[in-house]
Amino acid sequence: MLTELHIKNFTIIDQLDLELHQGMTVVTGETGAGKSIIIDALELVLGARADSQAVRPHCERCEITAVFDIKLIARAQQWLNQHELDNDNDCILRRTINHDGRSRNYLNGRPITLTQLREFGALLVTIHGQHQPQSLLKRDTQRQLLDEFAGHDNLLATIKTVYEQWRDLNDEYTTLTQQIKERTSRCEFLRYQVAELDELALAANEYDTLNQEHLQLANHDQVIAVCQQALQSAIDNDQQSLYAQLNDINQQLGSIININPQIATAHECFRNAAIQIEEASHELRNYIAGLDSDPERLSYVDQRLTKIHDMARKHQVTPEQLPELHSKLHTELTNLENSDERLASLQQQLQTLTKQYQQLGKQLTQSRTKASKRLAKQITASIEKLGMPGGNLTIKFEPIATDTLSPFGMERIEYHVRTNPGQPLQPLAKVVSGGELSRISLAIHVLTAQKEHASTLIFDEVDVGIGGSTAEIVGQMLKQLSNTAQVICITHLPQVAAQGSQHLRVSKHSKNKSTYTNIVALSTNEKINEIARMLGGINITDNTLAHAKEMLKLEPTDLETN
Repeated sequence: MLTELHIKNFTIIDQLDLELHQGMTVVTGETGAGKSIIIDALELVLGARADSQAVRPHCERCEITAVFDIKLIARAQQWLNQHELDNDNDCILRRTINHDGRSRNYLNGRPITLTQLREFGALLVTIHGQHQPQSLLKRDTQRQLLDEFAGHDNLLATIKTVYEQWRDLNDEYTTLTQQIKERTSRCEFLRYQVAELDELALAANEYDTLNQEHLQLANHDQVIAVCQQALQSAIDNDQQSLYAQLNDINQQLGSIININPQIATAHECFRNAAIQIEEASHELRNYIAGLDSDPERLSYVDQRLTKIHDMARKHQVTPEQLPELHSKLHTELTNLENSDERLASLQQQLQTLTKQYQQLGKQLTQSRTKASKRLAKQITASIEKLGMPGGNLTIKFEPIATDTLSPFGMERIEYHVRTNPGQPLQPLAKVVSGGELSRISLAIHVLTAQKEHASTLIFDEVDVGIGGSTAEIVGQMLKQLSNTAQVICITHLPQVAAQGSQHLRVSKHSKNKSTYTNIVALSTNEKINEIARMLGGINITDNTLAHAKEMLKLEPTDLETN
């Protein structure tokens, strides 16, 4: 469960430190006060996309920290152990966002990626937003909610894996089938290309080696001239060569070394220099002796390079890419020549995977069928309580063609509803009004939330469009849900707010031309005043206060101690 939330420099929040409790926490406030700002901050610390707008104006960065107690969330504990991020039963998520939109994420003080943050955050919190009723009209959402209620995650994951294997092999099968239709002409063309490249027989790195050799052969005379000039300057000129001059220096220094021993090091260096010049000259002579002019070899290398360049232009690749192209074309030709065997193998594998998929699909259909009956029955009971007497919801299955595989099973799922007695059942998207859709959505989300793995469930104004006695039932439903999970509910309904075991009030004020949002936990007397405000508006009368106390079901002792 979420135990603490710390927010700094986030949009219109300067500094906020909240302690949250088990059970049901309600968040209320005037319209426009920023009640959903807690949700916005939580979504960010759980991995939502961040931008510079999150940072309070004139601040360098914002920081959001959420502390969770995960001792009852086995999946979260396993995830932390697998990633070596465990810290007993405490879990601290922290995210900082700079004014340029860049963010950093930390889990128990250690940096993590945004993907890891989102993956782990999904194990802790589930947010049901006020815009979700519209998403409920989509078949995909309806299927996902049923699957969540049924709790067959492992079966779904296995079906998806088998489907992906089948899809990859089927793509290869389709491509190969098309190739076989064009096999004769394609094989002839490939044989011609491979034969050309076989004849060229270009070895790996041969092109670079030939280029270097061509450079040397083409510049033979220049190389000889430069080397001979170097020998002339270094040693061959008896009087002016470097070697002769160094020998003179060595003789002169040697004649005075007994007088000045300090020059011994310099004398040794000059002596070594003469030795090195002699060795270098010996190397140059050997090189020149072996560097014969070879016009025939130059002609061969030149012709070879021309062939390589012509072949590369023909195939629209670089000369260096020709060996790789040769191998690729040879492999394609081999595969085509053996395509019948590969096609037969693919057919066998596809048949096996299809059979495996169908077996798993039948299991999924059976699981969905059982769960759909229970879910439809419970939703029907809930929507009748929510002011739709005689309303009814059923979940219908439309089988998918047997030759078509889907990652989501063997049927399409659609919710059908009757909102009034005597009406026919029709698809949800066709019959409900906005208020009816809100009630059905709320009933479905409350019921499916009981099957969710996260221990903190957030409902962001999901009670929009609901009022009167129905609103009290909504509050009771959320209160009942809080017996098994932490529930945080942002609401504008006093009937819902009265059910909260913890009540947070959001307010907004201006100071020094800046706007600030503040959130405080209310005492019992403050709860009465807030419920009364929600009931009666600006003018709060004694009757309104009495009504608020009645809704909170307070005894006189409750008021004396708060």
